[in-house]
Amino acid sequence: MCNEHGCAPSTGYVKKKCRCEACVSWKQSKDAARERTKEPWYNNPSSRLSPEYRKAYYQNNKEKYREANAKRRALIYGTSAEDRAKCQSFYEEAQRLTAETGVPHEVDHIIPLSRGGTHSPDNLQVITAEQNRKKSNKLD
Repeated sequence: MCNEHGCAPSTGYVKKKCRCEACVSWKQSKDAARERTKEPWYNNPSSRLSPEYRKAYYQNNKEKYREANAKRRALIYGTSAEDRAKCQSFYEEAQRLTAETGVPHEVDHIIPLSRGGTHSPDNLQVITAEQNRKKSNKLD
């Protein structure tokens, strides 16, 4: 316990301006531990968590990021509770058709989210997975 400011380094409570020996030692060991945990991935450019790798991945996969963000925006801003219930019925219908026919069915956005479509009942349809893969993000 630091008598000067009432700090308790062992509990992690240390005032920023305290310069007593116990607090300074604790701050240095904390900073050293932070650097040790950062080093294996942060300073290694080939690590998937390094900033260089993430930036390069983003540059090579911009379309993937756009699609993910479009889906996220659609979920956040796009629909009311009633519309979400109607959308859920499309997913239930796809599951029912898959179970009945044995052919995988999926819910498709007529106007893809990546092209500005909404996640609303009037923009959804149930089609086979094969048709959905062929359609991809086209407007057909």
